[in-house]
Amino acid sequence: MGTQGVTGRPPLVSIEHVSQSFGSVRAVEDVSLTICEGEFFALLGPSGSGKTSLMRMIAGFGEPDRGRILLAGEDVTRVPPHKRPVNMMFQNYALFPHLNVFENVAFGLREEGVPKPERSARVDEALRLVQMQSYAARRTQALSGGQKQRVALARAIVKRPKLLLLDEPLAALDRRLREETQEELKHLQKSLGIAFLVVTHDQDEAMMMADRIAVMSAGRVLQIGTPADLYERPVSRAVARFIGDANVIEPEIRAHLDGRALVAVDGTPFEIATGSVRDFAIGVRPEKIRVLEPYVSVPGSVTLDASVEQRLYRGDVTELRVRTAHHVWRAAILNASRRTGFMPEPGERIRIAFAPDDAMVLPE
Repeated sequence: MGTQGVTGRPPLVSIEHVSQSFGSVRAVEDVSLTICEGEFFALLGPSGSGKTSLMRMIAGFGEPDRGRILLAGEDVTRVPPHKRPVNMMFQNYALFPHLNVFENVAFGLREEGVPKPERSARVDEALRLVQMQSYAARRTQALSGGQKQRVALARAIVKRPKLLLLDEPLAALDRRLREETQEELKHLQKSLGIAFLVVTHDQDEAMMMADRIAVMSAGRVLQIGTPADLYERPVSRAVARFIGDANVIEPEIRAHLDGRALVAVDGTPFEIATGSVRDFAIGVRPEKIRVLEPYVSVPGSVTLDASVEQRLYRGDVTELRVRTAHHVWRAAILNASRRTGFMPEPGERIRIAFAPDDAMVLPE
């Protein structure tokens, strides 16, 4: 492996062909990935996908059956947690109820024998970064969920790790506070320059915060990329369905050309770029589908006759469930355009259209 990571920064964590089993259950299967210095990286997947098992091995709370883990170029596969330049913020925060906020944050430094003047200065700095200085003398039982989360974060960063691990860090917060904290975490991570690794099942959370995301399923990594890469260029149907919403349609494949294919949906032919892929579905995001009155055509687009089966108001968008000759589609209309745009009722005949370039090629 070279000295520069995939982001142009040096690699901090290198996972090399790591596997782990619990009895007959394969939790992690031949995973390889790199996390770079100063990167915000997310492991994203449903429950049982292996993301937490992988994070615990990076922290040192589990060992792989095969493969190795390197931190800053050093093999730490068998190194105990306290000897790794890593700190972990647990989902339940694990604060000490008998200690106040300042004492909770200072606990790890005190155990390491850091002198009191330096300890106090570093705790003050950590509390300032998470905007909890005024709560230093308060007991943790008197804090809200969001405040406890900030204290746990201060305790994690006060030891100045090279890598901070966050296990579902925002799961206990309500939606509004969760969204605010996502922005704060992203800003804090950039200002500290520490690499963050977050484990989450929430795709919106990962897309909002992470520089890159590894999508996991059944112990394997399906794809690694930026949020835009995963959304616009998923490599499989599973990734397309997990990252955002997608209409996944099985087209009629009529001919393979030079890196392209002639396909048809509901009898309507069009060409798409396929590279070397020969067996595939197509995916079209709901917001890429135009909803038209039944007599309207869009030159250069794939246009299909349809009928509206259902209309769902979702605040920023209205989602339509529509049926063409052989498929059911979802289309999203921005509600900001409701007054001037076409908004059909259930039962109405319409047309839907999408650009061939907006059809994603999705192998199995």
